[in-house]
Amino acid sequence: MKKLAIRDTILEVLGFLWANRLDLFRMIAAPVLALSMINAAATALTPKPETPTTELQGAATFSAMLLIGVSFIFYVMFAVAWHRRCLKPEEQTTIWTALRWDKRKSQFTIRSFAIGLILLAVAVTVGVFVAIIGGSIGFVSTVGTGAEGKAIPTALGTIGGLIIAVMVLLMNSRLAMWLPAAAVDDNLTLMETWVLARGNTWRIFAVVLLSSAPGILFFFVVDMAVKLVAQSLGMGDTLTFRLIASLALNLANYVVIAIGVSALSTIYRELRRPNSPGMPYFM
Repeated sequence: MKKLAIRDTILEVLGFLWANRLDLFRMIAAPVLALSMINAAATALTPKPETPTTELQGAATFSAMLLIGVSFIFYVMFAVAWHRRCLKPEEQTTIWTALRWDKRKSQFTIRSFAIGLILLAVAVTVGVFVAIIGGSIGFVSTVGTGAEGKAIPTALGTIGGLIIAVMVLLMNSRLAMWLPAAAVDDNLTLMETWVLARGNTWRIFAVVLLSSAPGILFFFVVDMAVKLVAQSLGMGDTLTFRLIASLALNLANYVVIAIGVSALSTIYRELRRPNSPGMPYFM
């Protein structure tokens, strides 16, 4: 069983991103620009009156769902292309061929939805279990001690939420290895993917989280800067500012995505690399 070296893997991820930063910005330029224009247009075409009507609420919901769908499509296009950039650096390709939709991206999408459904099923199952226990404890404590006993199920609910979050994140750490495999046409089954990450669940989670920390910090700084400029200059409602703000936020978001994709690719390569038997020993 191979053990990931957390520090070395993080340094490898960040080093790869820095060495290929120009390729990264070229590849994210199209998704960032397209999503920013769509977001600015959707915001401009969806007015916000003081008393929104049902029609306007429906239009806003439709715009939000459309933007989510388009964002996911661009995410898949970029993620598959960047996985291949990490795992197949010798492959010669253009930005267009890297981002265009193909069978490989369809497979990546199917696996993404399958992982999402598994995680949802786990979260719901654990949530129901926690709710049953919380309800039982709440009933017994209320009967025995009165209304003050309601603090017990409240605390249990918080603990249950943390348990669900940790379980989902850890399971996702193992199942996510299925995605870089799809990007490089590795026909791993879901069970083989689960076995591949055996013994490294916490390490995978740590590598992805710690690698992404600088990108997440960068995103929050950009988000705060956008809000500060909007409040200080009073330009938040202008179309130009919305476009510029969308460009900045989408750029920061794709930097975070790129770090996560690079981390998964690096981990996948390390786990799939056969163990070296070492040099033979001669008597």
